[in-house]
Amino acid sequence: MGQSKEIVLKLIGSLLFIIGVFGYYLAIINQDYDLFWWFCYSALIIVGISIFVKNSSLIISQLNILIIPSLIWAIDFFSALLLGIPPFGRTAYFFEETRWFVRLVSLQHLFTIPLVLYSLYLIKIKKLFIPVIISLFHITLFYFISISLTNPEKNINCVFRSCIPYFNFGQFYPIAWFIAYIFIILVTYFSVTRLKFLRK
Repeated sequence: MGQSKEIVLKLIGSLLFIIGVFGYYLAIINQDYDLFWWFCYSALIIVGISIFVKNSSLIISQLNILIIPSLIWAIDFFSALLLGIPPFGRTAYFFEETRWFVRLVSLQHLFTIPLVLYSLYLIKIKKLFIPVIISLFHITLFYFISISLTNPEKNINCVFRSCIPYFNFGQFYPIAWFIAYIFIILVTYFSVTRLKFLRK
């Protein structure tokens, strides 16, 4: 790998790591420790380190968790920005928030995935099932932490109720949550690993 590619990977890895750490910093100074358990903060740090050391399995394990939720966030954001209507209700807070640094952290939903995919293009991937196992472990661990230790009103990682208002599964919601995330992980994994430009 050329020196210029090494520099690009280190810059991307450092940027994502710093944003993840900054998200935790904001949670600490605001004494809002429930935010610690959002998937995106931990994923940014893990991805940042993984890009830095060129570990494609760990990168993909976090990409499995992030791509579809980030896509939903992006659709919601641009709809709210251009039409004034957030169809999923996920980004209304962004336009009510006055602190630029909080908005900056939220905007990572728009550029994290392109940066990660570009990093994988430079690193190249092997089609292994290990990332899926890591992803499943990650979501399971954070599910039980979120539902046990966080405020239901915050609905961290959507563990208490659906983050998309059109869906309501009642008492079966925990089962639906796991089924949805397993589906998200598998669809993302098999889609990403089929992209020829990412493979050796």
